[in-house]
Amino acid sequence: MLDPKTYIPESNEPELTRINEQMDIANADLLLFPLILNEHWILICINYLVKKVHFFDPAIRASNSESVLPANSIKFATNNVVINFQRTCKVAEIFDRDLQNYELQVPRCPKHSNSPFQKFDSGIFAMLLMYNWNGSVIKIFDHTEATKFRKLIAYKLMNSDLNEAAIKNNQTEDQP
Repeated sequence: MLDPKTYIPESNEPELTRINEQMDIANADLLLFPLILNEHWILICINYLVKKVHFFDPAIRASNSESVLPANSIKFATNNVVINFQRTCKVAEIFDRDLQNYELQVPRCPKHSNSPFQKFDSGIFAMLLMYNWNGSVIKIFDHTEATKFRKLIAYKLMNSDLNEAAIKNNQTEDQP
């Protein structure tokens, strides 16, 4: 989300090239960017299917708007992401599309609660938005699904093969 005036596309070009080797960015339908803005997670989606940039904010809104963030923050964040991504793709020779002409849209999305136990769920909700967004419709979810998803992530992290490799590599010869 850096200001495009100070952003250096070459700084992210190797990582974008690596990602492009694993998934063909130019032919992807949706490009998802989970980001932290004003101390909570948001999701920006560049949607090639409908030529739009979608901004999702899972925080409970204080007014009738779809985001707790002011419109100028939403526009600032999405513009910077789109411009910087487009410039980095050009440097990496992935594509040279004009994504800046895509319409900005702030669709309705599931919101996390402001209760003391759930007000920090924006990261979990952003991940669930990525999982449940198909480019035109969001499958509705709530805190029940967020709790299950949190448990699933914890289970996968605890049972990762990488944990066993780390344990084996840290054992000394004296240990069985």
